[in-house]
Amino acid sequence: MHINTNKEYRKNLLFLINIFTGEHISLYSPCLRNSYFEFIEEKDIDLVQPSTLQIDQIQLGNRYELVLTNNGLYRFRVGDVIEIKSLYNKMPLYDMCYRIGSVINMVG
Repeated sequence: MHINTNKEYRKNLLFLINIFTGEHISLYSPCLRNSYFEFIEEKDIDLVQPSTLQIDQIQLGNRYELVLTNNGLYRFRVGDVIEIKSLYNKMPLYDMCYRIGSVINMVG
């Protein structure tokens, strides 16, 4: 299946929920009611057709790019890289790390 990278599909999509865990950092959880989530391992992000993992296959401490299928059945790579920080009732909680294409190497 082809993964659409068109930015038009990204508009006005609610696909994560901010979870307050009592700590000083904000963590997010996927909103599974509205969308279907898949994950690309960080080492495979540059591949044209990377394999994806399901939500029960991801591991704590690892980084992934989000792949989202919304209710309109559009599947696309979101471009956000997340890190799985903890679990809350078996649901992964993650922090946003960076956006693909938005990292600048200032040292060379």
